Amino acid sequence: ILTGYTCDPHPNNPMTNSAGMCEVTAAGGNPHLPGIACPPDMMGTDVYVPGYGWRTCDDRGAHDTLRYKPHLDLRVPTYEEALVVGIREITVYLEN
Repeated sequence: ILTGYTCDPHPNNPMTNSAGMCEVTAAGGNPHLPGIACPPDMMGTDVYVPGYGWRTCDDRGAHDTLRYKPHLDLRVPTYEEALVVGIREITVYLEN
């Protein structure tokens, strides 16, 4: 399951309204750059997301699974783009 999130300072964005949520990724990176949040065992893995390209797992999501399926959370630049990503089932590709 793919969802979208952002650190865009939007009044409806729970990420920017929570203390410390958009200061640094779990891997110590910049949360305002493209990336993806993954389960902990995927940290550092490169993931190809159709329509978005390659992203490195540099953050932890709130949930490792969603709807009983693996959950990846795509970091995008704006709140509106996160809404467009929505919640969807998608095939992603991992770099070997």
